[in-house]
Amino acid sequence: MASFKYDPFGRRIYKSSSSGTSVFAYDGDNLVEETNSSGTSVAGYSQGLNIDEPLAMLRSSTTSFYQSDGLGSVTSLSNSTGSLAWIIHDFASKKRKGALKD
Repeated sequence: MASFKYDPFGRRIYKSSSSGTSVFAYDGDNLVEETNSSGTSVAGYSQGLNIDEPLAMLRSSTTSFYQSDGLGSVTSLSNSTGSLAWIIHDFASKKRKGALKD
């Protein structure tokens, strides 16, 4: 079971589960870094010009890219070759390719 902590603005700042602890850092409204409990960087995030507009994530020396729908909601994540790592939900076929970790 995972536990979460949020700041007064509703942003997730902490996650603890059996797989480890993550601490999230923000620049204003944008997530910029995830560290583990010892402060080592686990992932970095690149943001677009709008609030909450993730463009890319660098984790374990691998860059992944976010895709969004017309409303700006993230719908999938692809790797550098364009292959989908996960899809949140394909409403047309009602299928999931992968799942996000909390």
